[in-house]
Amino acid sequence: MAGTYVVIKKFEVPVDLKKPAAIRDFELVEGDTGNEIEVTVSDGGTPVELTGCTVLAVFSHSKGSTVLGAEDGSLTVDGSCVTLKLPADAVSAGPVECELQIYSSTQSSDPEFDENDVLVTTARFNFNCRKAILNQDTLPAAPHFPLLAQTIAAIEAAESARAQAEAARAQAEAARAAAETARSGAEQARAQAEQLRVLSENGRVSDENARAAAEAARAAAEAARAAAEAERAEAEAERAEAEAERELALAEHIAGCGLGVLSGSTAPTSSTEGEAGRLRYDTSEGRLYICRPGGGSYDWEEVSLVNKWNKITEFTLSEDVSVFEIGSPGGRVFSCSELRLTLYGFMRNSQNAAVRLNGSSTAHTFTLLMNTDATNVVNPVCQLLIQKETEDTVSIRRYFGGVSIDSAAAKNVLAAYGVFTGAITRVSLTATGSNGLFKAGMRVVLEGR
Repeated sequence: MAGTYVVIKKFEVPVDLKKPAAIRDFELVEGDTGNEIEVTVSDGGTPVELTGCTVLAVFSHSKGSTVLGAEDGSLTVDGSCVTLKLPADAVSAGPVECELQIYSSTQSSDPEFDENDVLVTTARFNFNCRKAILNQDTLPAAPHFPLLAQTIAAIEAAESARAQAEAARAQAEAARAAAETARSGAEQARAQAEQLRVLSENGRVSDENARAAAEAARAAAEAARAAAEAERAEAEAERAEAEAERELALAEHIAGCGLGVLSGSTAPTSSTEGEAGRLRYDTSEGRLYICRPGGGSYDWEEVSLVNKWNKITEFTLSEDVSVFEIGSPGGRVFSCSELRLTLYGFMRNSQNAAVRLNGSSTAHTFTLLMNTDATNVVNPVCQLLIQKETEDTVSIRRYFGGVSIDSAAAKNVLAAYGVFTGAITRVSLTATGSNGLFKAGMRVVLEGR
């Protein structure tokens, strides 16, 4: 198959900015779409560079004026050459005059400036446009006249299509009328269904009122259950306290009956046949041991009796403080026979601190409670073990630096100790010495049993 191509009529026209051109000896045919005019712009014979300029072509002809620009692709600029692609309605029959309007900028060196503020119009050039022999006024000389025959065929086809469409419209209208009749019947059915829905809604409202009444009764029962649960929790707390007292009484009974009391040791280290069945109670760790035979010898076996440690509260100091007190965390009063207070962190300016219980003015001061931040200890953990000894005495021991134990604070008499039936209810620590402080970031954990 031969390649496709387009037949174009090109006309070359030189135009000066100032000197008018003579009448050109070329002619266009009205209605043609394949005309191109290449206009070369010069100034006294010197080509004018048009790159970056906005160019418009203005035609004056018998039907008025036409303007061509680059926006619709009918005008392109290449150096000093402007190519005009004339659409069919650009000119009409008769003499035609044309001039170019060239817009440029006084600030064209600025890459961000795009406003053309200088206009220059070239001299005019002209040409002639004639009417085509075949136009809207041409009458056919034979029925095979191609364009008219095509038009008539198209009209006949359109009329046939219109008739078919009209028949389809009439059929659709009949269907619409039938559908409207069906819709009217459906609307009557809908109205009846709406009456049934209203009756059903009235029943639902009645059921909802009954449900609301039942929900109110359930809420009242839930409130009663919550109150009963609070009473149960309170009774459980009293039971736990009584259990702790029972265990402590048992330990004191064991000690009082001469069954063996240990102090400062985690377990008995040896046993004999004569000690079989005897008990030993470790007052520092709250552990109970019994001597049992084992493989030809006699060993001490721990008896699970005393409650395990339970966490009371835990917090972190948000700033350096000289004193902090722990009591009634979250509104809950703790009541324990033993407390374990663990401090993770450092002191600042001083290593001394005083410990007070239950708001007493009597305190025990540790001269070396824990390290200051300047010592750069890798694992700065200090633990105070606070134990009930008698109704008005406690022992406070410091565990610090691994396994080392400072027991210098044993059995300090505290006047306020027995206020709550011998229970420990508040603990406070005060940094002493010169500007002593507990450093921000220290984690404080209090446990009891």
